[in-house]
Amino acid sequence: MTALVLIWGPLYVLATIIATFAVYWGARYFTNSKWPYRVVLGMAVAWPVGDVVLTQIALSQYCDESEDTHAYKTVENVEGFYDFDGLGCGGMCQDALMSRSEPTYHYVEARAGEFKTRRVLGYMKAAADQYEQAFVPGPGLYRFALEASGHPNCKIYEAWFAKQKGLHADPFYRGKCIATQPIDKVSVKYELFSDYNEKKVFIGLIREYRSGVKFVNSEKIIYERNKKSLIPVLFWSKHFEYEACSKGGQILTFREILKPMPTPKVKEEFKS
Repeated sequence: MTALVLIWGPLYVLATIIATFAVYWGARYFTNSKWPYRVVLGMAVAWPVGDVVLTQIALSQYCDESEDTHAYKTVENVEGFYDFDGLGCGGMCQDALMSRSEPTYHYVEARAGEFKTRRVLGYMKAAADQYEQAFVPGPGLYRFALEASGHPNCKIYEAWFAKQKGLHADPFYRGKCIATQPIDKVSVKYELFSDYNEKKVFIGLIREYRSGVKFVNSEKIIYERNKKSLIPVLFWSKHFEYEACSKGGQILTFREILKPMPTPKVKEEFKS
């Protein structure tokens, strides 16, 4: 429920009370009949209740269409994976290589797309800044790995880190960096994937998000999760939070499907 509902709700109730009494006294004065005010009261209740109930029923129908989670297998001792999203090491790559609490991978292979200057949170973010934050010199295919500070392939990361003054005092970041190495082709077996679609329906916009793990250059899926959510258009429903459909079940992370190989001894020094 949004703050707007908390404002509109009491105002709507007040308006309903005023309208009901006005119709009641008007009907009593002119016709001595009670049915007009009952119609007004019934319509006032039916509008918001019918709006929300109709949205709930329709959403549940769309939720039943492929909303589910499937884990077909898990893989032990995985050194790395391919992240398809085109963000270089600006996506989940950083978390896969540097995590305070979760096991980490030896490397991540990822592609960086053609970044363009765009508006982010009210200000323009230059393409050069986006490449630096993705730890890449430009578009292409790269392998990212955790290395000791000063490694020759860490120049982009260290240029980015130098600007992150708030991280300098954090011991977690000391003595390590993310190295960037261009590669000609993907060499790993497993890929993290996702796709997104939107479908207009009479109650609003259904957003469909599918993600999971599969074999590289194959449609053979190891794990997938199908998630749907609704952006309502009906007056009352659009002020409520309709999150993704949920049938329960276990929601796994990619680490639980592709279980990382223990970190090599040469990288013990990186752990805080």
